[in-house]
Amino acid sequence: MMKKPISSKTINSIKLISWNIKGISNKVKRYKVLSHLRSLSCDVAMLQEVHVKETEVMKLRQRWVGQVFSSPGNGAAKGVSILISKRMSFRILEQIIDPDGRYLIISGYLHNQKCTLVNIYAQNTGQIDFLSSLTVLLAKFAAITAFLSSSPFPSDKVKPTIHYLNKSKTFTVICMKHESQLTNSTL
Repeated sequence: MMKKPISSKTINSIKLISWNIKGISNKVKRYKVLSHLRSLSCDVAMLQEVHVKETEVMKLRQRWVGQVFSSPGNGAAKGVSILISKRMSFRILEQIIDPDGRYLIISGYLHNQKCTLVNIYAQNTGQIDFLSSLTVLLAKFAAITAFLSSSPFPSDKVKPTIHYLNKSKTFTVICMKHESQLTNSTL
C-alpha cells in the first residue's frame, strides 16, 4: 500500500539522513541501502561516495525516492547525491553541481518553505583550498540553519547518521562528510 503524501500543514520536522555509502552502483547494495533508508522513514538522504556514473544516477530513483539530485564526478571515492522522498513536496529553483563530484547545492521550496540543501564530501587532500573556494560559493545563500558533519571515526562510516530538523521560514542545511587521518587511538 502506497503512503499518502504528507501535506505542508502537517509536517513539523524533516528526517534527514547522511551516509557515506562507499559505492552504490552494485544492484544488490543499492537495493539494501534504499531499503534501509526507507525503513528509517527518511525524508531527505544525503549520500557521499556514491560512485555512480552520470548515466546511472536515475537508478537511485526507485521505491520511496521521488527526486534525485547528484554530482557524480569521476573516479573512486567521489560523488554525492541528495534523495528526496515521494512524501516530500520539493520544487527546485537552483542546482550547483561540482564537476569533480565533491559537492552538490540545491535550492528550492520544500513543502512551500524556501531551503538550501548542501551535500559535501571533502577528501583528505586539499581540504583547505577546497573549503575556502566553497565558502565563497555558499556566501550567496541564506544564513546556515544546520551544519551536519559526519564523524571521521571508522565505527561511524558503516551506518547512516540521522538528523531531525525543525522547519523555519527559510533554512539552509549543509551536510559535510570529511575524511580524517585521526583514529580512536590518536585521541
